[in-house]
Amino acid sequence: MRSRFVLPVLLLSSLLLTPLGHLAAQEKIATGVVTSKPASADSVAKLKSSLDGLLQDKKLEGTRIGIHVVDVESGQELYAHDENELYNPASNAKLITSAAALDVFGPQHTFTTRVFAEKVVETKVPGDLFITGDGEGFLLREDMLDWAAEIRARGITEISGDIVVGDGPFKGGEFLPPGFEQKDEDASYRAPVGAVSVNFNAVTVHVSPGKLGEPAVITLDPPNDHVVIDNQLTTVSGKGRPFSAKSISTDDGKGTTILVKGKVGVNATSWSTRKRIDNPPLFAGSVFKASLEALGVKVKGKVRHADTPSGGVSLVTHSSEPLVYLLMAMNKWSNNFMAEQVFRDLGATSGAGDARGTWDGGRKVLQDFLKKSAPPAERSNTLNGSGLYTGNRYTARQISSVLRYMHHHQWGPEYKSTLAISGVDGTLGRRLRGESTKGKIRAKTGTLNQVSALAGYMITASGREVAFVILFNDPPVRAWRLRPEQDAIATAIAEWEG
Repeated sequence: MRSRFVLPVLLLSSLLLTPLGHLAAQEKIATGVVTSKPASADSVAKLKSSLDGLLQDKKLEGTRIGIHVVDVESGQELYAHDENELYNPASNAKLITSAAALDVFGPQHTFTTRVFAEKVVETKVPGDLFITGDGEGFLLREDMLDWAAEIRARGITEISGDIVVGDGPFKGGEFLPPGFEQKDEDASYRAPVGAVSVNFNAVTVHVSPGKLGEPAVITLDPPNDHVVIDNQLTTVSGKGRPFSAKSISTDDGKGTTILVKGKVGVNATSWSTRKRIDNPPLFAGSVFKASLEALGVKVKGKVRHADTPSGGVSLVTHSSEPLVYLLMAMNKWSNNFMAEQVFRDLGATSGAGDARGTWDGGRKVLQDFLKKSAPPAERSNTLNGSGLYTGNRYTARQISSVLRYMHHHQWGPEYKSTLAISGVDGTLGRRLRGESTKGKIRAKTGTLNQVSALAGYMITASGREVAFVILFNDPPVRAWRLRPEQDAIATAIAEWEG
């Protein structure tokens, strides 16, 4: 595994070094998971009474609530509330995207990016340098620096032509995922997607005060000349930072300007924020151009987005981490960009049929997966792979069906390993830390202004493994304010002794 992989994910992924079947067996012994008998009617009635009581909380008045709890081994329904009505799942949509990805690709699948030229003459590439890929979601600037080092080590010191970045198996030139147009936000979680994407298609804007009366110092990470800085930020006396930073698309949609304006105190601390870019191929090519030049390889041409030829002289062939590691980073930290990258990857497979290479192809593959894992899939609606904004619609029963399907799937242990662990890591690191829940729940969170979702697996007090889904929609307050009530429901399930 390359050292550039994010440390928290690296540490967590060490779980996968143990044979997963053995790990699952050890976990069952450690947690007392021995029961596979159907729960009695009396015990199910107790769970119903407990959860029904929690739903009477006045804070939940006016909130649509869908809940489904099933025994993963037998499929016995243990609790249901509005389980057949459609809900916005927010990032619980990633549960379906990641399940379909494991089902289609398998956990060891890798994505490949290739750098090549039509020919190399002594120390020069006399024409264009090409980059093409099939949709890796965790490609970083560090990788491109490694590529530049490989090229420099071959003795190449000049690229006479352009750097040309292609779309690989992605068709249509549609970079923005479906539904993302609903809000014109410049945050990094709303980044576009490309077959060659670097640093999650976002830049970090670093701001530091300059000399008194002079412009502030603004830098970008990764360095590139695709994103233009419009520095309207003046250094003044004091420690204040009354300024703003905004990512603005150019009129032709091919470039990005970062507008920073206002005032910053000469004694203010440094500040940074992440902003999305607009054109993944041109951005990736620009980052690679800067990487080459940083290592002494002169690029005489410009960066272009165009189809790339086949064949040629391979200079770099880069393989991603295995898919399961990418899904772990995606699910534990709810990374929207990676979810949409995987969604687009699915749409580039043969299962997409005539829509192969498009966003519609991704929808087709996910709907086909739901047909076998959570029928009837026709009642659901898949818009995108991340669950961002409005458009995805699933029932609590459908999500629990996917969870149970994956429990029995050959890649079930790998699937569970991608989920956040209660009170331990990811988006659940600070939730469900009580004695009855910490470390006993593996789940995916989901949050929008009007949605709070929590779904996954847990071990109950009696040693029963259950799949659970808790969906809150359309509350009278911002949905995240109802997390304590949602956690109370999850805790009641965990403490159930049926």
